Amino acid sequence: MHKKAFRTLPDLEKACVSTLYKNWRSKCTIPTAGLYPFQWLWDSAFSAVGWAYIDLSRARQEFQTILDCQWENGFLAHIVYHDDDAGKSYFPGSAFQGAGANPYAPKPLTSDIAWSKCFDWTMRVPNIPIFIKTP
Repeated sequence: MHKKAFRTLPDLEKACVSTLYKNWRSKCTIPTAGLYPFQWLWDSAFSAVGWAYIDLSRARQEFQTILDCQWENGFLAHIVYHDDDAGKSYFPGSAFQGAGANPYAPKPLTSDIAWSKCFDWTMRVPNIPIFIKTP
């Protein structure tokens, strides 16, 4: 017999809110501390949607932190390595990605690949005004 993880919608909501707060770092939400300790573009996009319902300033900060790491040529990387020390124990870390060698790459270090469809969709969520840098 399968046991439901959440008996009621309020239980599910409480777990979601708790997870967002637990995974919040100084300016972004990480997917999970051990497995994915950095800011990931698509996870941040969906975290921002959750934050928009409970703390609009964090929703905006989630987007702004990604956009602050936009490359000079407009590229949005799928991973931002805010804490590069963690990258030494994580594969593929920033050294493996090698994006820091690119003259358009920002600081902090990022990956050099992207996936932006989720980010684009979530930027359309009402009440999260953002401003995108242009190259």
